[in-house]
Amino acid sequence: NYSNNKFHMLNFAGSFQVMLDSLNARFGFSFNNIVLPMGDLVIDVKTEIIFSIMKKLAYLPLNLYLDILFDYKSLNDIYLGGVFNVNKNLQFKLGSSTRKLEQNINKDLYKSIFGATGFGFCYFMKNFSIDYGLYLYGTGSVSQGLELGTKF
Repeated sequence: NYSNNKFHMLNFAGSFQVMLDSLNARFGFSFNNIVLPMGDLVIDVKTEIIFSIMKKLAYLPLNLYLDILFDYKSLNDIYLGGVFNVNKNLQFKLGSSTRKLEQNINKDLYKSIFGATGFGFCYFMKNFSIDYGLYLYGTGSVSQGLELGTKF
């Protein structure tokens, strides 16, 4: 609990991505929460390591992705999903994760199957985009997001 303490720190993140055009794939690697404390207070922040793979399918307008998250001690989560390109203006998105297991409250089949699952769509216009997402927690809670984007 840091509520009664003042502290300063520098927090860094870094990543890189390799595109393999011959495979229609991308591989990525990133570090999040690389913390350098500035002072005497010991700060417990877990560094995350993320491995990512994205593969564009040859015969479907679908990009599949897999993200594997680690902290410095163990595997945390695995995310699997896809982005389906309906046309140049519209995408549908679907994904789930291993958080489904920790969010499962064993109350009903619907919450067990669809828990830790997200759905969404993105519509692109000339210089504007609308991105909507819905995330279903295994407990029955829902989180929604809306992003409006523009190019300058």
